[in-house]
Amino acid sequence: MDQSRFDRLARILGAAATRRAAVRGVLAGMTGIGMLGVAEAGPSRRHEKLACRNANAECTSGEQCCSGSCVPRFGGTGFRCARAHGGKKKNKKNSGGGGGDTPVVDCTAAMVCASGCPYTSIQQAIDVVLDGPGPWTITIGPGEYVENLTSVYNDSFVLSGLDGCPNPVVYNASDGQRNYLNSGSDTQTLEIRNVTMARNQQWAIGGGVETVGNLTLSGTAILRGGTMPAYGVGGCARVGNSETGNFVMQDEALIEGCSAHEGGGVFTDSYSTARLTDNAVIRDCVAVSAGGGIYVYYEASLIMEGNASVTGNSAEDDQGGGVHIYGFQDGTCLTMRGNASVTDNNARTEGGVGGGIYAGPCIVNLEGTAEISGNTSDDEGGGIYTEGTLNQGPGVIFSNNTPDDCAGAGCP
Repeated sequence: MDQSRFDRLARILGAAATRRAAVRGVLAGMTGIGMLGVAEAGPSRRHEKLACRNANAECTSGEQCCSGSCVPRFGGTGFRCARAHGGKKKNKKNSGGGGGDTPVVDCTAAMVCASGCPYTSIQQAIDVVLDGPGPWTITIGPGEYVENLTSVYNDSFVLSGLDGCPNPVVYNASDGQRNYLNSGSDTQTLEIRNVTMARNQQWAIGGGVETVGNLTLSGTAILRGGTMPAYGVGGCARVGNSETGNFVMQDEALIEGCSAHEGGGVFTDSYSTARLTDNAVIRDCVAVSAGGGIYVYYEASLIMEGNASVTGNSAEDDQGGGVHIYGFQDGTCLTMRGNASVTDNNARTEGGVGGGIYAGPCIVNLEGTAEISGNTSDDEGGGIYTEGTLNQGPGVIFSNNTPDDCAGAGCP
């Protein structure tokens, strides 16, 4: 190595802050390729790993979008990736003083909203989205929507508010109307997620939501204030069509303040299965006749688990202040487990039975730490009245039911 090259190497080693920088400097000096040239010589690893599309890119399914949401373009001409619902930003004022991540939710990143979204009407979005390629999830921004929603499509779909944002509230447009009606397909499943449906009145069946198919309430879904006067059934929801139809409440879903002749909160039709789980609650509903909280009709069944509760409901003239089940003649109609509870319900009328639960000639299984307490009836079965068989596990709680915990042929 001659003197000039040795001097150049010494200057590089002396000026480099790190060993890696020194080596880069030596290589650059030997090859004559600058640092920028090295960086640009191959493709970016970040771009190699990018497997999803950013906001406003063309798409055909949610998996293509970084946000996971592929929505119709305004006017229905193709589909685009919506913006992500959440993100993170640095929080320099946290208690540790060293910065941190605080979730940031974009409550405007919806398919339907008052302005700036592809649609201002939920019904318009239903008509367009269900008539095109999936996925069929209709996201709704916070606000109030005065609409009577209907669907005659076979496709199952989701009406969803945005996680972490206030629930959008759907009101009916006039008395005698529902929030949602499906009369088209007994195989359709409607999922209502993080949406509140309220202030509705219907004169026959299904005050708030009626579907001949299946209904799932999830997230912070709320059905509230449904009214079914005269001889109507299902103050907030009627599910099924006498042949099929399943009902699920999960993830802290809530039904409250509803009334009807039968099934003040919910009426599920024949041959259906109803499941209440994950802190779901039916409360403060009234039936003129039977099933203040939920009425599970002929040859049907109910499963309650995961801290689900039916509480504070009443049957004014008949049976089952909280729960009324007719059930299968020789099968299981009610299973309660996993801290499920039926509490503080009543059958008020003279001769009323089953303040908490009325069960017909079927099998009732009470398991784990299921609780039936604080219920009252005028005549018998303050806690439960059963005409079938009652199987009670050792951890089941009966307390403070009036006049008794259990009555009927099936009591131990």
